[in-house]
Amino acid sequence: MKRLLNISWLFIPLSLVLLSACSEQEQSSSVVPLQPVQVESTAKVLFEEVVPFHAAELDGEALAVWRQYAAQKPTMLLLSNDPMLARVPGPVWPEASHTITVGKREEIVRIVNSQLAAPLLMPSMTLEAALRSGWIGQLAWALPLQDVAQKLSVENFSKQLLTSGLIDEAEVASLNGTEKVLRGEVRGIPLVASALPHLPELTGPVIVHIDQSYFQDCVQRICSTREWFSSEIKKLGYQVIPSSANYLFATPPDLDGKRVYDALFERKILVRYFSDPLLSHGLRISIGTREEMGKSLQALSEIG
Repeated sequence: MKRLLNISWLFIPLSLVLLSACSEQEQSSSVVPLQPVQVESTAKVLFEEVVPFHAAELDGEALAVWRQYAAQKPTMLLLSNDPMLARVPGPVWPEASHTITVGKREEIVRIVNSQLAAPLLMPSMTLEAALRSGWIGQLAWALPLQDVAQKLSVENFSKQLLTSGLIDEAEVASLNGTEKVLRGEVRGIPLVASALPHLPELTGPVIVHIDQSYFQDCVQRICSTREWFSSEIKKLGYQVIPSSANYLFATPPDLDGKRVYDALFERKILVRYFSDPLLSHGLRISIGTREEMGKSLQALSEIG
């Protein structure tokens, strides 16, 4: 992504505290100096400049933020369980369109407030309203898949959206793709949908929207994978310190963390080794996807 305009969340302050704390802890730890090694990298630069951040508790607040960048027709990178593409009823659209186009922030929040007796827009219509207003140039949807390796089906994907009333027959006909990435058009703009790791590179200005439901599902998957991985490496004789974070500190049976670190590094699996005598017996292992942790487990089993 060459440029990113803004990140809008649905109010997740606790996650920011946890991530900040983890980052501070890693930076304060000492590591063994390594000689330069040629390692093939598949990583991509995501942010090349400072990213404005906006926290939003209500969907109307997100609309108010998106409007600021409408003239640039950014790509919307949507990390959400709900694509927010529910159709806006025709009779209410003129008033809703006028409010989100020229209204003040407080007015936009008010018409999308589902706690009111008769809101003009429901939260599930938020992105639909932005698309109908012409604010977005492309939609990239990171699908909320339990398993990122799951194969995608154009037929199943289109059927689910069509049955829910989120797309019409013409949009169904535009859908095509592979087992990892689906493409098509929605409301006249390009659509790409896949698990987050498989999304193609996005060019131009990008807005990233992450909602709480997506975040909570990610946390649950990490916790589940962490407990499974912890249980499995204990069977290999590792001692594991109980963890509530997105990593484990594990000690091999021979108390030689450096040996295991080097063996994993040779297999292009990166973990954290500490040279401090108080920690050198073990490794800090970050929790990835179930597939990634399965490969790590297999490697640890071979290393012994």
